[in-house]
Formats: sequence, structure tokens, C-alpha cells
Amino acid sequence: VGGIRFVAPVRIGDLVTVAAKLVRTGTSSMQFAVDVRARDPMGGEGRLCTHCIIVFVALDGVEGKPVPVPPWVPATDEDRAMAEEADRMMQAVRDPAAPP
Repeated sequence: VGGIRFVAPVRIGDLVTVAAKLVRTGTSSMQFAVDVRARDPMGGEGRLCTHCIIVFVALDGVEGKPVPVPPWVPATDEDRAMAEEADRMMQAVRDPAAPP
């Protein structure tokens, strides 16, 4: 998990939704942008509570070794921006001393 940002609290009794979107692939890895939103179950606007990038590695079922994943190609400007954000977040996780 990289670049976790806690934006607002989830309150007791809130209705919580989690949305994930593929934003980048590597040779055997997939990066997903995850948003956690919460709202009062009786109505009202939802609020962003947490955002992060999660990395999964595809493994074969026999020996648990990484296997290739199909490449994902950004189709829109928003997709390209999300892919760049994922790169920045993961770079910060790999090298915290590097400038953003």
C-alpha cells in the first residue's frame, strides 16, 4: 500500500463504500487507486475518508511465483493522470528521501 491519505474520519454508524480502479500495470503487478467514502445512512453527501494505491502481484497457483499480467493502457487524460499519481506515490514509498 502506498501513499495512504487519511482525509476524514469514518464515524460510528456511517455507511462506507470502497471503490477501486486499475491505474497501472507492471510486468506482473497491478496498481489500483482505492477511495473510501462514508456518509450518514439516513442521507447526506458522502465524504472522502481515505485514498491510497494498492499493489497486487499476480502469482501462479502452483509455486507462488510471479506471472505476467496483460498490460493496461490509459485511455483518457484522467487515466493518464491517475497512472502518474500512482507512479509518484509508489516512488515515495520506495525512496522516502526523494523529492515529490
